Amino acid sequence: MPATTITDSVEIEAPDGGAALDLEHRLRYVAPAAAVRGPCWFVELSGPVDFEALEVVVRAWLRDIGEPSTIVRIDGSERRLTSHHATHGDFIG
Repeated sequence: MPATTITDSVEIEAPDGGAALDLEHRLRYVAPAAAVRGPCWFVELSGPVDFEALEVVVRAWLRDIGEPSTIVRIDGSERRLTSHHATHGDFIG
């Protein structure tokens, strides 16, 4: 993603209501967030969002709840975010 700030909508899928509320709480320092129940649970952020900060929080949340990944929708396009962030050490045998 070229820009670190997204000014429109961001939605992050959650496996259940408890996880959504936990993520909503963690994201309060990144942007205004609300846990929402639609076809599935998700957390919706409004206002300018620093994507790098969002990524750090969501990856830590995924690790803590034991989920391998989630779907993040940014301005309508989907992106899968995993709990693991590849580093140079991952490529060294």
